[in-house]
Amino acid sequence: HVTVQLSLIALFLHLDLDFICASRTCPYQSWRNPVERIMAILNLGLQCIGLMREKMGDEFERLSTQCNSLADLRKVAEKNPRFSEAVSDSVSPVKILLTDIFVRLELQSKKFSVFSSASSSDIALFWDSVLIIDSTLNDPCGKYKKATLAKNPNLRCFFAHCCRVRHYTFSVLKCGNDACSICRRVRLPCDVFNELHHLPDPTLGDNGHYKPLKELLGTKTTEDSRPSKKKSRDIRKGPFVPSIQHAKNTNIMVQCEECLKWRLVYSRCKLTVEQRTTLESQFEDFSFSCGCDLQDLGLEVVFVRDLTCSDHVEKLYYSLGHEPICVHCSEPVEDMGSPESPIYPQCEGCKDLPEVRKYGK
Repeated sequence: HVTVQLSLIALFLHLDLDFICASRTCPYQSWRNPVERIMAILNLGLQCIGLMREKMGDEFERLSTQCNSLADLRKVAEKNPRFSEAVSDSVSPVKILLTDIFVRLELQSKKFSVFSSASSSDIALFWDSVLIIDSTLNDPCGKYKKATLAKNPNLRCFFAHCCRVRHYTFSVLKCGNDACSICRRVRLPCDVFNELHHLPDPTLGDNGHYKPLKELLGTKTTEDSRPSKKKSRDIRKGPFVPSIQHAKNTNIMVQCEECLKWRLVYSRCKLTVEQRTTLESQFEDFSFSCGCDLQDLGLEVVFVRDLTCSDHVEKLYYSLGHEPICVHCSEPVEDMGSPESPIYPQCEGCKDLPEVRKYGK
């Protein structure tokens, strides 16, 4: 997400780092992430523990019952600052109890640490670093998207000069030129800094296996060999050829955690209320990514098309009358365009990508 990338840039500038790199694990490889590995231990600590927040005032309780998500709670807090304080006081006993439990747990003889979240003033102070690049980014809690880069030439210049954006990694590296007007002077010794490089992309060798890191470090690579960028398989593969009615039978979509595109869920028969409730509950408990076979997860009555992250949004999506989104990235757009338009909508960040034409136009 662009917002996460901007926060990493703020950290890079705030601490005056020479290099910063953030990466995330591939689908179903979360066991490689230490943060994910501690979840099982945390669950052990929560066995037989009941959690309940303190009751707020009647006015605030009424406001909270009207909210269905954290986003709704934030909207209420923006209009009523006292609501934020009331919520904080309400969950404070829960946080104290969880802290007392978690600090007694450990992984490989290393105790868990608990820290307090940043305050609004801390976030604002931290965000001031980004304003050095572009003073128009004055909202640290704003929802910045790809279109933000297109509208801010200074920010776009910094991305092109110092940053490397990849599907699984994001890194910022100073250029090393003392006279550069975009990034600051290097703090490391020259011989150490010269050994720093952006992480290379996975690259297949002649033997069909990926080349080792040492062989690729410091070389120019592309994402052509990325597993999730492989060519699409037969999207017609499935128990039946999907249609609009099959999509209406579920009226459910799932979002890929890799490309963030929405994928339609199909069923041959209309789901009952019980089936739909059960299905929605199941979808909340697992991470979906393009190419995932729902039958492998025990979901026999529904399926999704055999798509990859490089495939655009399904054209059936637009025939169902859902909210207008970009055909390339699923970002919301202002309108779907006129029915006579021969192309599907594209957001500002994807306007340079090839147009996707409608059938017969």
